[in-house]
Order: sequence, then C-alpha cells, then structure tokens
Amino acid sequence: MMRAPTETNARSGAAMRRAGEGGRTQADVATNEGNGALCLVPATIDDAGWLYRLAEQTMKAYAEATWGAWHERSARAYVAQAAAAGKFTLVYEGETRVAGLCVERHPGHVELEDLYVVPAFQRLGIGTRVMRVLIDDARRAGKPMRLRVLKVNPARTFYARFGFVAVRATRECVTMELRA
Repeated sequence: MMRAPTETNARSGAAMRRAGEGGRTQADVATNEGNGALCLVPATIDDAGWLYRLAEQTMKAYAEATWGAWHERSARAYVAQAAAAGKFTLVYEGETRVAGLCVERHPGHVELEDLYVVPAFQRLGIGTRVMRVLIDDARRAGKPMRLRVLKVNPARTFYARFGFVAVRATRECVTMELRA
C-alpha cells in the first residue's frame, strides 16, 4: 500500500511545525471552536496493534459489504508492514490518539491511501482538519491529490465536500481526484 509522509516531509509544508517533545509534528490548522491543534507523529511497529484495531473498527463493515468478509490476516500484515516501514502517521489531539493516516507522495500526485478516525471522534472535525492540511500541502507542491474509496463507504461524500471528483470506478472502488 502507500507510504505516509516522513517526519521530514510532514514538516516541509508551511502548515506543519515541530512541536518539540516526542518527535511530534504539530499541524497549524485553523481550529474549530473548542478544538486544539493536531499533532502528527510517525507511527512505529509498536503502534501496529492500535492501527489494526482502528482499521478494523472503521473498515470492517465496508469490507464485509464489499467482499463478504473481513480478511484479518491480510489486514494485520498490511498494517504491521506499513507501520514497521514508517508509512503510517498517528494523529493526536492533545494527548489523545484520534486518527491514523497513510499518504504517498508520488512525482506527479499525492495519494491518500488510508485515513482512519477513531469512531468516538468522527463527525467532530478531525478528518476535516487533517484533510485541509493534506490538501494545502499538495497544492503548495502543485500536485493533484488522489484516493480510492469503497463504493459502499459513505466517506465518498466527505471527500466530495473538498472538491474530489470520481475519475475511475471498478465494481468495488471509486478513485477520486482533487486537481492542484
């Protein structure tokens, strides 16, 4: 799957600054009333269990609706491999882990591979704030942003709110793009 921004890449955009302790990178995001700044932290293999549980909580129902089953072994392997390779980033609000994401920066585009928001923090603006940072970073780089979403996943409307449009579709997935 895709690589998350490295700590260096995450800091490269004007929307990011070093937060200090623990290797965290703090997103300078316009906050909604009552919401603090988000900190982006490179995930490690030690985070693989948490990331897997988050992927399962947020994606299992859509996988079952699409393929008839959740493939635990392959999902665990993907998350462990990607976390060990430094491809995932954890998102904190204060001291609370609220999301995980995986982004790949290609020469011609930026691809969002995974964005999982903890269910208790969904619909509170976390995903919107993360997307704004990613979109601003892609625009500064002059690159379109792409992602794939399962057809049964209501996140399609979430991405459409940012201007993503369907550019390709299979029986299972829709590829969406936001022009630079």
